[in-house]
Amino acid sequence: MRLERVRFRGVPGVEHDLDLRFASGLNVVLGSNGSGKSTLMALVRDSLWKPDPKGCRGEADLEWRPDAGGAPLDHALRPHGRRLSFPGALPPMAQCYAVHIRDLLPDLSGADLAAALRVEIAGGLDLDALRAEPPVLDGRRREARELAVASAELQRVETEQRSVAAEEARLTELLDARDGAASAVRDLPALEARRAWFAATRLAESLRRRVAEFGPVTERLVGDELEQLAQLRRRLDEAQQEMQVGARTVERAAQRIREAGIGEVPPSAAALAELRSLADGIGEHAAELAGLQRALLEHRARARAVQEAVGDPPQSWRTDRAALRRLTRLVQRAEQAARDTAAIDARLQRCRMRRPCATSGALREGHRLLTDWLAADAGLWTPRWAWQSAVALGLVGVGLAFACGGWWSALGGLGVGLLVAPFVQRPLRLARRSELQAAFLELGLAAPERWAARAVRARLRGVNDAWARRRIAERERDFAQGLLAARRTAHKVEARGRDLAQQAAEQLGLELDAAAPLTSLVHFDRLATLHDHTTEVRGLELRIARLDERVREALQRVNRLLTDAGRPEVETPAAARASAASFEADARALAQAL
Repeated sequence: MRLERVRFRGVPGVEHDLDLRFASGLNVVLGSNGSGKSTLMALVRDSLWKPDPKGCRGEADLEWRPDAGGAPLDHALRPHGRRLSFPGALPPMAQCYAVHIRDLLPDLSGADLAAALRVEIAGGLDLDALRAEPPVLDGRRREARELAVASAELQRVETEQRSVAAEEARLTELLDARDGAASAVRDLPALEARRAWFAATRLAESLRRRVAEFGPVTERLVGDELEQLAQLRRRLDEAQQEMQVGARTVERAAQRIREAGIGEVPPSAAALAELRSLADGIGEHAAELAGLQRALLEHRARARAVQEAVGDPPQSWRTDRAALRRLTRLVQRAEQAARDTAAIDARLQRCRMRRPCATSGALREGHRLLTDWLAADAGLWTPRWAWQSAVALGLVGVGLAFACGGWWSALGGLGVGLLVAPFVQRPLRLARRSELQAAFLELGLAAPERWAARAVRARLRGVNDAWARRRIAERERDFAQGLLAARRTAHKVEARGRDLAQQAAEQLGLELDAAAPLTSLVHFDRLATLHDHTTEVRGLELRIARLDERVREALQRVNRLLTDAGRPEVETPAAARASAASFEADARALAQAL
């Protein structure tokens, strides 16, 4: 399939209804420099391969003829890039512009045809000569001058394009910064609300702990006021944070306007909207400040009512609070002394209920002596006596055996030893009894009158009971002394606490109940709470004054912004909102006019 005809209609710079026909084979467009060869080829190329040519305001109808018969294929480009449908796909470039030797003139070779085309395309110039002598294209030629002018114009356009791109990038950065500031301002109330909620939760817990120490009347009078004071504090903190954010936003906007150099140019709609939002925020802050001042007046009136209900404050709060702290510490010491006394009483009761037992070293020694004495008194051989007897009999038997020289003599000596052993053990047993009596005396025990086993056991049992009773009596005496010392300490602490309470009551002009317990005198903490209440009211007044100062500073920044824009200054938040509205109206009118 090959291209047969192209018709141009309504194309700028081209004759209307230009009918360009293509012959079979190679088609060559000839003409001098500036005759429009490149323009014509560009139009044909755009008609063939660009589905949406920019700047094409006319029509280009193309007719195709199939190589092997069949219906012709029509393809047309319409204005604004709209393309009609066609029954088949366009052929590739290689098939449309294929050049074959058979299509050329028979008397010209391929090299001759290539050389002719080369010279024609070069505009009749010798390319080899141009390469050998480049200065041939100097400033005296019209084409060279036009090329230099076009190059300079191109450089100027490129420079302007780079400057425009830089300005666009800077404007994009400013818009991004403004959007970030706006999002931060939108997210700030939520963050401040969460912070205020946590602060209110902690304050509520502390107030509940402090109000739990008061009576119902003081709880009703002081608790409500403290809660309202906490709410006022939260609202003031929120207003202060919003004012700071507004001031920073106004400052950043003024700085950006000064950097952009548009002080004499009317601002955009976004800048006017930002200025209007700032003015509205300042007005809202002023209204909230007025509400806070009214609430502060009401709070002062209620504080005076609480002060009248509790009593006049003393002259020196610091001294009274120190006395209250000492009184609280004395009360804690008194409670600790009472707990120690109760613990000592419990230990004493457990000691009295405990069963006596023999666990001392003296009793163990007594039992050992008893065992040895019973063995010695009954004539029984203990391992000690048995060893001594065996040694004695062995020596006697060996001596007789060596003396007599026979086993019968040894047996006779053994019998003699057995007969002599009781007489040998008796003085040893008497000596052992004397040692036992001396041991009893060393232990502070009397030797039993009867040395029978039953009498000795009964005597030791009585000694054991007496020793246990003596130990119990000693422990009771120690516990009684500790209990007495603890009670003395408790009495001293209570007396000291009552003295301090009496001194505090005299300073405050109150009367104390002498029969009341010491722990009930801590109601002086209500006066300390009232002092804290008064201190917080003073701090609230200082914060309101600082907030007024910040409102004035914000209005001054807004006035500077208005002065840079050529607008009159304002004095109130309402005037700031009105100025922002007029700004916006002027900007809209200017935009419509442009």
